[in-house]
Amino acid sequence: MELLPDIRIEGRAALAGMLRDDRVWATTLHTVANVLPELHGDRATVHANVTAVHVSPGGPGKHFDLGARYTFTAVREEGSWLLSRIGIEPVWTTGDDHGMHEH
Repeated sequence: MELLPDIRIEGRAALAGMLRDDRVWATTLHTVANVLPELHGDRATVHANVTAVHVSPGGPGKHFDLGARYTFTAVREEGSWLLSRIGIEPVWTTGDDHGMHEH
């Protein structure tokens, strides 16, 4: 699964591990809205807006906020929809990203 142009995750276990082992943030909150799916047989493209808050381990007063546009690509396999790509296009940011974009 491609998350950003320079990040590629293969398989569910690898994705779960990456999310579980993220030690940069004390907690995060992602709110997704305006979800617009486009179906193409057993494939789909989904566009959505996201507002994300990333709280620093230094406390709730220190955070990095992001507004972005998601583009998901999904495939239907054995009756279930699976994400094959997550594209993230930042629209605005504020705060200290703790090197989040220095890959």
